[in-house]
Order: sequence, then C-alpha cells, then structure tokens
Amino acid sequence: MRAGLRRSLQGARWRWCWAPLLDLVLALVLAAPARAVQLQPDAEIASIGELLPLAYHYDASAKRTQAEVLALSPSAWRPLGQEGANFGFTTGAFWFKGLFRAGPGDQPAYIVEVSNPHLNRLTISLQAGPDLRHLRHVGEWALGNQQPFDARPVVARTFAVPVDLPRGELLVVLVRAESRGAMQVPIQVWPDSEFHRRTRARLQFDSLYAGLLGGVMVVHLAMFLAQRRRGFLMH
Repeated sequence: MRAGLRRSLQGARWRWCWAPLLDLVLALVLAAPARAVQLQPDAEIASIGELLPLAYHYDASAKRTQAEVLALSPSAWRPLGQEGANFGFTTGAFWFKGLFRAGPGDQPAYIVEVSNPHLNRLTISLQAGPDLRHLRHVGEWALGNQQPFDARPVVARTFAVPVDLPRGELLVVLVRAESRGAMQVPIQVWPDSEFHRRTRARLQFDSLYAGLLGGVMVVHLAMFLAQRRRGFLMH
C-alpha cells in the first residue's frame, strides 16, 4: 500500500509541475490586447486596434506646470519608438501626450488606462472635441500608488479613468508621471465593455493561478511526508 501511494504521489508530482506552465500559456492568451491602442503625437491620430507610440517631454526639475508644458514648442516633444514608454530609473517628471479618435461605429464609453500600477504620482488630463481648435475639458485625475485605492475613478489594479466620447470626436490625452522606480508608462484606450471583460478575465486567472500554486505546495508536502526527502520541501 505504501509503494502504491508513493507511485501515485510521483505521478501527481509531474501533473502539478506541468500545471503552472499550462497556466502561463493561459495568461498570455488572456493578456493579449484585443482592442487596445497606444497614443500618437499631434501629427497622427490613433484608432482602436492600432498599437502606436506616444510623444513625450522630460522635465528634469519636475516643477513645470501643465500650462507651461502645453506652451512648449513642438520641438520640445519627442516621439517614442515602438518600444514604448520605458525610461528606467529617473528623478524627474515625464509628460506624455497623444490623440485618439472614436470611430463611427464605436460605443461612446471608453477607459483610458495607464497599466503600470507602481507609479508613485500620476496625473491624467483629458480634453475632447470635433478638432484641435474646439476642445472642451473632460476631466483631470491625480492618481498614484500612494493615493487611497477607494479614490480611484475605476476600480482596477491599474490606473484607469472613464470618458464618454461621441462618435467621431477627438480625445486629447495628457499624462504626467513621476516614480522612484522604473519609469514605464504604457497608455492605452479601451472600449468600456472590453476593459471590464479583460479585468474580470485577469482576476479569474490570478485566482486560478493562486489555487494551482497552493495545490502544488500541498502535493509536495504530502510527498515529503510519504518519502521523508527534504528535496520536496525545497520544491
């Protein structure tokens, strides 16, 4: 009976070792952007389904106001490449701007998301209108991982703000970011329904992954009790 239990546990060991790998494949499928966009500088306009770079300005003093930044000449803004907003460790503030236009067949509710949850200070400002000469202020939000979670306009692990955008209108996005860690600022625009579907899928995956890891620990503990080998405790 003891030998049978040992063979059974050994078989279970390999099944549980493969489970996290299968779970990782599931994560890549769920994390693939379905209809997300990144934003372009003023010269170009992003639409749903495109992955395009941002324009950015680096404020080394971290003291410039929004009005001062908006008054800068176009040469003060640099376009990002396809690698996205990833600047490593820095002490200054980064400003990002881009344009998004709602398609004629799209729903009016959108979510603007900064998907790095580790940024210390973050300000998202939105303007909308039929063109750049006729813009109205939509909203401004002060976010960051030091702010109360309940104060977030959208309940999510990332920083997200809602916006209603009539079909065909232009959305101007301005983001200011500071962080004591790596400066990574991926900015995307999602249809509201797609954002919440993706958020639920991610939460379900995280729950499944935690359950699988707990199962692996239980199996290895049982194998240690059956065989008395310390290697199973290390696993």
